[in-house]
Amino acid sequence: MNRDSSFFAVFYLFAVANIAQALMLPFQELTVAGLLQVITYLLLLWLRPIAGFAGMVAEFLAIGFGYTGMAFYDQWDKPLQTAVIGKLFLFMLTTGLFWLTVLFFKNFSLDLKRAEKALHQYKKYEDDAGLLTLNEFLYRAEDIHMAMKRRHEEGFLITITICPKGKEFALKTLHEYFSRAALQAVREQYDLVGKRSPTELLLLLQNTNREGCSLVLYRFKEKLHAAAPVPVELYEVQIESLPMSWEYAKFTIIGAPLLPIQQKSRGIRL
Repeated sequence: MNRDSSFFAVFYLFAVANIAQALMLPFQELTVAGLLQVITYLLLLWLRPIAGFAGMVAEFLAIGFGYTGMAFYDQWDKPLQTAVIGKLFLFMLTTGLFWLTVLFFKNFSLDLKRAEKALHQYKKYEDDAGLLTLNEFLYRAEDIHMAMKRRHEEGFLITITICPKGKEFALKTLHEYFSRAALQAVREQYDLVGKRSPTELLLLLQNTNREGCSLVLYRFKEKLHAAAPVPVELYEVQIESLPMSWEYAKFTIIGAPLLPIQQKSRGIRL
C-alpha cells in the first residue's frame, strides 16, 4: 500500500471512529470527550510529530490510571468496566488516527517544500544547457561584485550575441553550440555564464584583465569551432569592464541604457 492509499485509509477510519464515538457516548460524556479531544488536536497540530506522540501517550496513560483508580475506589462491576474500556478505546483510537492524519499532512507539506526548492534550483538554469537565468545571474553577480570591490579586483562582462542572419531556423542548434562552448571556456565554479535573451549570452569574469578576457574568447572560439564550423559573421562579441557601482554594473548586465540619477527634491510631504 502506497502512502496516498494509507492516508485515505487512515482518514476513513478516523471518520468512522468519530461516528461510532458519537453514537455510543451520552451527550454529557460526548461533550467532555469532544472538548478534551479538541484541545489534544490543537496540541498535535502545534507540536512536532514525535512530541505530539509523546504527549498523546502521556494523556492516554493519565486517563487510564484515572479510570483504574475510580474503578478500584468505587468498586465498579464488570459491565461498567467493559463499557468504560470501550469508550476509552474509542477515544484513544480517534486521537491516534488524528495524530496519523496530522503526520501525513506534515510529511506532505515537507515533501511539497522540498519539491518547490528543487524546482527553484532547476529554474535557476535555462533549459538543459546549464546557463543561469538572468535573475539568477544578477543574484550571483551582485555577490561577486561586492567581493571584487572589497578585494580591489577588476571584473569584465563578455556579451556574445548570436546573429542568425536569415538562419533563424537554426537558432536553437546554434544556441546549444554557443552555450556549451561558453561553459567550457570559463573557469568552473569561479566565473558565471548566463543568458540575457534567446540570442545573447553573458560571461562574467572576475579577478582578470583584458588579456584574461582574450584567453577566454580564444578558448570559446576553439571549443565552438571544434563542435561546428560556425562562421564569425554569425556572432558578435563585446567586452565591458564592470563599473565599481553595482547599480551601474547591474544596468550593464541587463543591457539597459544608463539613466541620469535625478536629485531628490526636498519639500513638504502632504
